Amino acid sequence: MPGLVNATELSVYRALDKTQWPLFSARNYVAHLYGDTSINLLQRSEGEQLGEDDDPNAVDIIYMNATNEFKYYVRTDPGRPVHPLGLVLTMRGQFVETAYRSRGRDRMSKSKRFVTITPRCVWSPIVNGQVGGDNNSVMVDTGGDGTGNDLTEHPWLYGITGQSTTSVHLPLPCRLLANHHPSPRLYGNPNINANDTEAAGFRDAGRPLPHQPTCGPRCGMTYVYRFIRPEDVVDPNAPYPFGDFFNCSTTVSAVHGAIIPQHMMSDQLARNAAAAIGSSSTWRFAENYMFQSTTYNQASPWDNWKGRKGAEASSIAEYHVGRFAAGSLAILDASNPKIEMPGMRPEEGVVLDVKWRYVWISWGLLLGTQLLVGIVTVIKGNAVFCKDDSFLSTARLLQPLVSRLGINGSSADGAEIAALFGNTHMRYGVRREAGVNRLDILMDLPGNAKDAHGGMTGDGWPRGYYE
Repeated sequence: MPGLVNATELSVYRALDKTQWPLFSARNYVAHLYGDTSINLLQRSEGEQLGEDDDPNAVDIIYMNATNEFKYYVRTDPGRPVHPLGLVLTMRGQFVETAYRSRGRDRMSKSKRFVTITPRCVWSPIVNGQVGGDNNSVMVDTGGDGTGNDLTEHPWLYGITGQSTTSVHLPLPCRLLANHHPSPRLYGNPNINANDTEAAGFRDAGRPLPHQPTCGPRCGMTYVYRFIRPEDVVDPNAPYPFGDFFNCSTTVSAVHGAIIPQHMMSDQLARNAAAAIGSSSTWRFAENYMFQSTTYNQASPWDNWKGRKGAEASSIAEYHVGRFAAGSLAILDASNPKIEMPGMRPEEGVVLDVKWRYVWISWGLLLGTQLLVGIVTVIKGNAVFCKDDSFLSTARLLQPLVSRLGINGSSADGAEIAALFGNTHMRYGVRREAGVNRLDILMDLPGNAKDAHGGMTGDGWPRGYYE
């Protein structure tokens, strides 16, 4: 029903201090932190139904196999601005609304609002520096197959590539330790996502920001590097195999189904979420570029490539980038401050869930039993000779019985006549005389009398001529 609900603020990634507008470094850090902690969220394919034990209002991420996108459904809390709301992504995402209750749990239901997250990655081979040494320059045959002469250098990787990528910001003992734990999968973001005010602050400080590549107002760029591992080198004397570079752009759509301004998601937040997997709180600053990055080792789900290499691994890179963005928005939906807005408040109702299989089984057993009883009744009843129920026919049948009264009982009623007979044994049956069957009241005859048929203990109703 219409009313006030709570929804997540979708303007910016809030840092620990929810009252302060976060700097670009804090926004990048929080976006990455949320995505990295989303690995245990419920995930299912599009069209797949929730299990019987799954909470229908839980935060879940829907994966669209056909387009390699994700959908995330967002939740709102009706009534008071202190309870979490939910989002939904596909590398599409959708929103939920909840109603406040003074007792018990708040009511929740998913709305029809959602955003779509669309990642796209283009593969190029790394032809130099693919071993990831700290002092190797990285050369990429952009858009080629490794045989091109027009190579592109990635200078922002010098000193932070390969197995020691995570060690460049650490003290020497940690760097030595890090070199023994390979993490040759690097995700980078060539844009620090500074807003106009923050860019002006860099200029005023005498360090204007260099050009930062972008793919659109709601799009984030991610550079993915797969440096080779020791096991990839089969022959030490042969040239190293190529590494993999994926140039990825991820777009977060506007909120579908948004009606009021509070439903909208800002471009700033969309860009942060889209590039969350390669963002961090630290970056490299040079005259011609800025670059932030993070790495993952083989124990991380973001380094699971399902055995694919080269261009055929592009879909895996898209999956990682898109899934990370979807997870980042999902955690944001539960962590950002809530704002009150008009919406549809969920109310309690009763739902009748009919298990039709058991209904049909019950009906079948009931009707089958009745049919069986009816058939048995017809078979047994068809063996009984039923006389006409007219007065004259009944009087003829009872004539041998009442003839015993002689001239007595002419004014007696039925009960008085019955009392005159006392303990007399009789039954309705058939008397056979000279081959003729006669319907009669059989009196003072044992059940096995040869000339007695029918009744409760007789031999049944014989076939033949009835007089």
